[in-house]
Amino acid sequence: MIEIRPPTPSEFTQMYDLRWQILRKPFGLPRGSEQDDKEDEGCHCVAVDQHKIVGCARLTRHSANVGKINCVVVHPHYRKKGIGRKLLSQLHQQAKKIGLTSVILDTRRSAEGFYRKLGYTAAGDYFKYHFNATKSLLNKPMKLDIDYLEITATPK
Repeated sequence: MIEIRPPTPSEFTQMYDLRWQILRKPFGLPRGSEQDDKEDEGCHCVAVDQHKIVGCARLTRHSANVGKINCVVVHPHYRKKGIGRKLLSQLHQQAKKIGLTSVILDTRRSAEGFYRKLGYTAAGDYFKYHFNATKSLLNKPMKLDIDYLEITATPK
């Protein structure tokens, strides 16, 4: 059974390795390029199968009310099993919990259909990424529960 949860401190190395193998190595990018300056502030989640990281994703704050999801990876042998959807669902819950009203992400065109099925819509034109991949910017509003809004609303 696949477990979706935050990574333990000892799992970060394995998580970064999966990111590099899938997102960076195919473009000839060096190890270390799979990490950035937002690692410490991000909310990470991993998919674990018998102590092996098979998927991961991260949520960071993009602006006061908008989050950004990135570094979404599922090992090729584990795709089409709902793991990506579960990873995003976990981050969507976290986004709501911290009061974000929407999340954005940029994705390669090959994965755009996956995100559209989850309710993401275009938020900009296609653009070239630093390793010449064509990407698109997508947005998803966070629908917050009324009870949660009543508890967490701050006075103006």
